[in-house]
Amino acid sequence: MTIESLKSEILKLDKLARIAFVQFILESLAEEERQKEDLFELSEDDRAVILKRMEEIKSGAVTAIPHKDVEKRIRKKYGFDS
Repeated sequence: MTIESLKSEILKLDKLARIAFVQFILESLAEEERQKEDLFELSEDDRAVILKRMEEIKSGAVTAIPHKDVEKRIRKKYGFDS
C-alpha cells in the first residue's frame, strides 16, 4: 500500500476514527523511541555530567556552540572542507 492510497483510505474514516489512528501512530513512534532508549543506558556518572553541563549553559557559566559551527571547525581541521 502506498502512502497516497493510505491517505485516501484514512480520509474515508470518521473524525473519531482518524483521531484514534493518529493516536496509534504517535504511540507506535513513542514505543520505538522507548525501545531505543532501552538499548542505550547512561551510567549515573554520565547523567551527572550531562545535568552539570545543562546547568552551566542555563546559568550562563558557559556558552553552547551551535552544531553547524562545531561541524565546520571539524571539517576545516581534518581537511573535509567542501
